[in-house]
Amino acid sequence: MSIEGKELVFSRAVMDRYKAASKMLYKVYCADPFEIRTACEVGVGPLSFMVPYVGLAQKMILIEPHHDIVQHTKTYMPPDFVHQAAVAHKECRLNFRDNGSNGTGFLSMLDWAPWKGRRGVLRNRYRVDCYPFSHWDDGSIDLINIDCEGSEHFVISNMVSRPVLICIEIEESNPNAKYMLDWLDKEGYKQEVYSDTAAWITPRGGGVMSFYRRQKK
Repeated sequence: MSIEGKELVFSRAVMDRYKAASKMLYKVYCADPFEIRTACEVGVGPLSFMVPYVGLAQKMILIEPHHDIVQHTKTYMPPDFVHQAAVAHKECRLNFRDNGSNGTGFLSMLDWAPWKGRRGVLRNRYRVDCYPFSHWDDGSIDLINIDCEGSEHFVISNMVSRPVLICIEIEESNPNAKYMLDWLDKEGYKQEVYSDTAAWITPRGGGVMSFYRRQKK
């Protein structure tokens, strides 16, 4: 399976980081594997973390608002899995900002996003369809990766499922960080720490993806 897909300009450093992150999530899964009814990713980026679960998960949901990334993803993942949309607080259409082919972008209405306010970075603005996460979540999601540039709290606030494993980016500067951490704690998730996660800290030096596994009752 090719993961190069549509010819977009991804630096080797970006691709290496995404490949390492995908392998790390799979390593965490394999440490205590479980049946995956639905695997989900909110914010796909240059390389989907869900590549290792094709044929393993019964169903996949890949949500990405960046139109070029959507077309790229459809070249190496089953197209029916891929949805060009964003997760928000309600069903609506909102402005989305992106900086071209590396996949970075955020909803303009957000009070905070990692790239918001950085002049000269974002190139494009266009409208995207938005839905609450419950629009896709039928209660069967067992594995999810959430990396959507400041919209992560919209995902968990309308999550029907309680996945076995959650991979999520929570930056300390995110004003919703406490809400998300409190939610994870309340719902019985425990962070799993691995020594090599530092290898894929985000290039801007901000957040790092963290793994949370729901504790067995």
